[in-house]
Amino acid sequence: SRRAMMLTVTLGRGSLPPRVEDRRVRRGAHRRGVRISLVKTIRAGAQPDEQEKTSLSAVIVGGGIGGLAAAVALRRIGVDAHVYERASAMRGNAGTGIAIWPNGVKALRFIGDDVASEVASRGCEITGMRMGMIDESSARSGEPSSDDDGGISGALKKVATRLMGGAFPAIIRAQHGAGLICIRWAEAQAALASFLPAHCVHLDASLDGIELVEYADGTAKARCTFVARDGTRPSDPVTADFVVGADGVNSAVR
Repeated sequence: SRRAMMLTVTLGRGSLPPRVEDRRVRRGAHRRGVRISLVKTIRAGAQPDEQEKTSLSAVIVGGGIGGLAAAVALRRIGVDAHVYERASAMRGNAGTGIAIWPNGVKALRFIGDDVASEVASRGCEITGMRMGMIDESSARSGEPSSDDDGGISGALKKVATRLMGGAFPAIIRAQHGAGLICIRWAEAQAALASFLPAHCVHLDASLDGIELVEYADGTAKARCTFVARDGTRPSDPVTADFVVGADGVNSAVR
């Protein structure tokens, strides 16, 4: 993790303008109202406090499935990870139904068998599928599709697709070592959140700005500020070794 942080710092330095009075000029990179600035500390001899040096820390922006899974995984290897979510509450009716394919199930197992089991217990494993073919032109015209053909060929098609639908989940499990789980998005979110201490999930906290601060001893940390829906700042700026952007397709962090 520390190596990844240093890579981020190195890339950031390459894009910085020249120093001005021992400070780096702020860059006006604005995206979705988030202020991104790279600065050098101006206090001579400034050092991270002792608590910051004891273990790696992470700010995870976004409390969806990806952000929560990252937080659980990081905390299990000793990283002090906190999640910041702009929604004011984790609603049980948020999202829709999703399918977790074998690679996703195996990723949850890698975090912990208990995590994978908890997520699976809130959904259902697919043991059979109904498979067939749709003729788009027939569907638009209202005419019977090829699956509705009568006679022996139509009957054989139906039998074949029924057998394939029943065998497909078993084939997936045999090939990949995990099955296919269907679950409501909100249930998956709640299952992952149940493995985090309450004080590690911060709601009504939208990312407002990120600063990369370089200390006099050569170390660097990210300093994030958050704002609530009513415009107030729920806390002081948060300093961490690295920031994880898990805030969706239109990510403010990325």
